Amino acid sequence: MMQKRTISAELAMAEIAIENALQNPDTLKKLSAYNYDRKRLLEGKSLKEEVQMLESVKQDKYGQQFSSTDSMKAQRKEIVQRYRQHSKRARLAFEGQRGTLEQLQLLGNRKMDTNGLMMQVYAFYSKIVLFAEEMSKYNISPEELAQSKAMVEALSAARQQQVQSKGQAQDATQKRNAKRKELNAWMMQFRKVARIALTDEPQMLETLGILVPTQKV
Repeated sequence: MMQKRTISAELAMAEIAIENALQNPDTLKKLSAYNYDRKRLLEGKSLKEEVQMLESVKQDKYGQQFSSTDSMKAQRKEIVQRYRQHSKRARLAFEGQRGTLEQLQLLGNRKMDTNGLMMQVYAFYSKIVLFAEEMSKYNISPEELAQSKAMVEALSAARQQQVQSKGQAQDATQKRNAKRKELNAWMMQFRKVARIALTDEPQMLETLGILVPTQKV
């Protein structure tokens, strides 16, 4: 089974073929007779450079996605640790007060999945600041609750940024893939023509990165 080429390998092969065709007058002359003149080769070069640019953009977007994801995870870890401590004390502060516990989403078990847990965290901190006086009796200051609520809001913004970065990375990949496919098609046709135009010039073919099978004597 033939191993799939990496995009780096494809770009390197395209550069070798196109640049050497442009730089060698004899090769260019023979190719021009088959409609691969300087203008058409420069079109291929432009296409190759566009793929390079889109690959760079894709890498940048994925770098941004990874950074935003790591930042979001770090923020989430910190706020969940706070929530565990604060929710334990809130259960004590409002023991037997089903209405308040329901407002704070503290009735029943804590959600185990990430999305469910974070919904409980958001609900808890959106309401617990209204009970700052009661929570202060359990050594949690109003300032600490306000800070925690701000952290939750920042986490929500980080989540939105992470989703946006992921979408941008996927979009960049789709654009790169489309242009990469176009370049591969261009190179495939170029190689076919080159094999015909340079059929009697194996060394020229090899300078274009096109291997010529050794004929058995």
